[in-house]
Amino acid sequence: MAEPVELMKRVDGADAPMTGEESYVYFKINPSDTNYINRILEGYEYVGVMTTLDNTSRSMVRCTPDTRELAIEILTSLGDKVYFEK
Repeated sequence: MAEPVELMKRVDGADAPMTGEESYVYFKINPSDTNYINRILEGYEYVGVMTTLDNTSRSMVRCTPDTRELAIEILTSLGDKVYFEK
């Protein structure tokens, strides 16, 4: 008999099915910093994938629940180059 699978808990604590998006980190950057920040994130393998969302430099990192805090730490360490969305 197979053992029961433990479901992952949502990062936001809600009682709804996880879609994966609750682990994403949304932020704004200067368009000229896009490549620089993406390269830094790529240097930390398996943290997440950065994507720009529109031409105003809204961006996101697709993280997992396990890597979300590290992605936030990395982006926070860049100081005023990153503005987190609420």
